[in-house]
Amino acid sequence: MDRSVLLAIWLPIVVACSPAPPSIEDATVIDSGVSPAAGASNGGATERGAGGSAARAVGEGSGRGSGASRGMVDLGSNGKLDIYPIGDSITLGTNGGYRSVVFTKLTADGYDVDMLGSLNDQWTSVADKDHEGHGGMGTGAILENLDAWMAPLPDPDLVLLMIGTNELAWDYGRPAMEAVGRLDTIIDKLFEAQPTVTVIVGSIPPLTPKEVLINTKPVQRADAVNAYNALAKARVKERARAGERIAFAEVNRALGVDDLADGVHPTPEGYVKVGNAFYEAARSALSAPQVAISLAERD
Repeated sequence: MDRSVLLAIWLPIVVACSPAPPSIEDATVIDSGVSPAAGASNGGATERGAGGSAARAVGEGSGRGSGASRGMVDLGSNGKLDIYPIGDSITLGTNGGYRSVVFTKLTADGYDVDMLGSLNDQWTSVADKDHEGHGGMGTGAILENLDAWMAPLPDPDLVLLMIGTNELAWDYGRPAMEAVGRLDTIIDKLFEAQPTVTVIVGSIPPLTPKEVLINTKPVQRADAVNAYNALAKARVKERARAGERIAFAEVNRALGVDDLADGVHPTPEGYVKVGNAFYEAARSALSAPQVAISLAERD
């Protein structure tokens, strides 16, 4: 299997006592930063595709008060790492699912983690039970409701975004390209609400083979997942190269169909693997302040 070369470009910023970025073997993030040239013509901010507003490039000041920077991530003035996990029932999880893994590991790394969300799951196994995991929702419903959910919440520093399964797992779903288009608009909304946020998009988990009707046509849902993930990954790479603080977590590659409890949702062990994928992506984003990491396609 071919692997790309990890390309590190030192930006003109020095942050003391920064941990070394993970090796390429550990990396679960693609394009977790940008070249110093990105956005140079307009002072670091780059125009954002469909949304048209500007997202701040890596290394640019946030204007969020006295908060510190950790790699790609700007912490708010409260010093906490405010994480906003958005998705469907897989984000809700069992006993907190992947959220509990991310919370536990980042807390052990010394971060004061605050999970954000309009929902609170009493069965989450860690102390912070807030999240935005809405069972049964696809990209359309999340897009429709996101503004209302976010309005009363603090500005997030880091978003963990994994959606799209409900478009593809069942009959009368929507094509992968449409779902990725809505995913892209959700990312627009996140940057419009908080230009300095860092967004980590997770590939969606595999599905067991089953023929479903998408746009009234029979489609193998496992193939639809692969198409969705490829399109989503390509779009994340485009946005990262344009200067946005965005990265991709290889959740799908961490799982097999044996990690699914019902053909769709992960087992407890599967949720640990999902959590590890998001944690490694977050760790990469938090640990490379002067470095723009670019991972090309890895077969």
